[in-house]
Amino acid sequence: MLRSPLVRVLIGIVGIFLFYLLGVAVRHSYGDRVEVRNTGTETIRNLSFKLQDGDKTLDVPVLSPGARTSVYLAPREKSNIVMTINDGRKQRDITVFSNAMPGACALTNVTILSSHNTTSYQHNQSTCWRGWLDFMS
Repeated sequence: MLRSPLVRVLIGIVGIFLFYLLGVAVRHSYGDRVEVRNTGTETIRNLSFKLQDGDKTLDVPVLSPGARTSVYLAPREKSNIVMTINDGRKQRDITVFSNAMPGACALTNVTILSSHNTTSYQHNQSTCWRGWLDFMS
């Protein structure tokens, strides 16, 4: 029965589809993704992200010029995601994602420009259809 080429192809397709669904579920459990890109000419040190109503802080110790990184935050209730830039002279708190919802799978692209100015763009989606690919990009 399993020697038939058609059965082998069907089992392979079902296996790939189940692996894809597993990726969607795993990505969904990580929460909202914030992708940060440094387009300025200075290295950014002491960059951190925090849910406004939470106590968990994710630190990005060094972000060199041209580099990018992603952090994942899963809110337990409706909250804002705040990015803190501390350059030793002053600390700036910037809300990069407003109204993050539990169970959502949103993406925020944050660009740090020269002299620590920022721009951000928020993509809201209810399901993480990209699955495993979100972890690779």
